[in-house]
Amino acid sequence: MVADEGHCIVYASDGEWFEVPLVYVGTTVFTELLRMSEEELGLASSSDGGRIMLPCDAMVMEYVLCLVIVRNYLTFYN
Repeated sequence: MVADEGHCIVYASDGEWFEVPLVYVGTTVFTELLRMSEEELGLASSSDGGRIMLPCDAMVMEYVLCLVIVRNYLTFYN
């Protein structure tokens, strides 16, 4: 799978995938999820297709994306 320009694909622990804007990857919550992923799962490798696996299921991932979207909206308009 190939992400659109300016996005990356991440996978939740239940296999669900999400196309995330790169600007979100630098947020505190994504930085922490990536750090936890590296600790728990190791770095992405060619044996797993180079997938970035996050240590949360799809429901948590949807919640995280909502939080980041709202925070970015409030930051922009306030």
